[in-house]
Amino acid sequence: MMTVHFRRWALSLLMLGSTSCQKNSSDTRDAPAPSLNPDAPPVTSDTDTKPKPDDGGTANPNTPTPTPPRYYAYVGGSSGQIGIYKFEVPAGTLQTVKNVPLAGTVTSFMAFHPSSPWVYVVNESGAGAVMSFSINPETGDLTKLNEILANGGGPTHVSVDRSGKYVMTANYGTGEVNTFAIQTDGRLGPALASTIAGQNAHQILSAPSGTAVYVPCLGSNYIAQYTLNAQTGQLVAQTPPTLNLLTGGPRHMAFHPTSPWAYVLKEVSSTIQAVSLDAGTQQLKLLGTELLTRPVGGGGNTGAEVQVHPSGSYVYASNRGDDTIALLTVNADGTLTFKNATLTGGTTPRHFSIVPNGKWILAANQNSGNVTVLELNPETGALTLRGQPTPFAGAQYVEVIDLNRYKTTANGLRAPRK
Repeated sequence: MMTVHFRRWALSLLMLGSTSCQKNSSDTRDAPAPSLNPDAPPVTSDTDTKPKPDDGGTANPNTPTPTPPRYYAYVGGSSGQIGIYKFEVPAGTLQTVKNVPLAGTVTSFMAFHPSSPWVYVVNESGAGAVMSFSINPETGDLTKLNEILANGGGPTHVSVDRSGKYVMTANYGTGEVNTFAIQTDGRLGPALASTIAGQNAHQILSAPSGTAVYVPCLGSNYIAQYTLNAQTGQLVAQTPPTLNLLTGGPRHMAFHPTSPWAYVLKEVSSTIQAVSLDAGTQQLKLLGTELLTRPVGGGGNTGAEVQVHPSGSYVYASNRGDDTIALLTVNADGTLTFKNATLTGGTTPRHFSIVPNGKWILAANQNSGNVTVLELNPETGALTLRGQPTPFAGAQYVEVIDLNRYKTTANGLRAPRK
């Protein structure tokens, strides 16, 4: 009897152990596998409640902290100096850093290199010249590198091609456009190419692709079209060589940041014309009809500057006479709709600059001799005048850049452009 009872007891233990093992095996399959990364957070099953963005969780310590922008404004004009200011955000105020004396100069336009701390400045006075400066990435200060003749009368515009190899100038007085090689230290070499673009060449600008170059010629009422030879710096006329705008005096143009469109501001008629850019031929074509940059037409006003908002949703154009900056919205087909115009708080806004964050505009008011600040609503494009004007005699140009674009990393390389 004892043997029979022992066998029954042993059999019960075996059955119990089998049931327990099956249950444990099932629990193991349902449980999350342990991570092989000791720094990884605990893994939870899909049935667990997911954390929400506003739950106040701890930030990833490995995520780099964004570097706050360091906005600096550079102002030029007819007062024989370049003004340097720190632009404070979110206050929207200008703090004077220093004035760089350049006796006898008219510094009417500047072009900042896309990746190296250099800026190129046209001097309209006298025979006309182009100056190169190095920028201190920490303080924003300028050091003059060299100065060469502009190879034409009345240099009114300067730009750097998309590759960063060449500086290009447009001479209003003689209609010539020129290219200059940028040396390894930022200095300018002698002119590589010179050609007559048309009467009163007012701007020279590279297309977003970097191969095509366009020159609005106010007196000729057309835009000259070129292809830049990346190896030689020569400008080769496209076929056809111009886009005829008939009337109005094209002064400046600006490209849309993401779509193949550009916007041409006509100085004499105070109108703006949309154009399209053919991706293959790089030729410009008229897009829709031109619009006034003011509520009503009439005399007493000329157009000056045009820029596209970084979002691509808005186009802004300044009016000298009305002393306003016009807001136009970009339609789905690239055409424009006029919305309104806002006083700049000064007279004769020859130039303005959209701050890289898309939330402010600074206007250079020539006849009132000051720079004013307008807050920009990114949701609507609307402008609101803020604060008090900053005096700068004969202000003709203002540009705001983030000095972090020239900041070097720990390995000595330039940080990516922002």
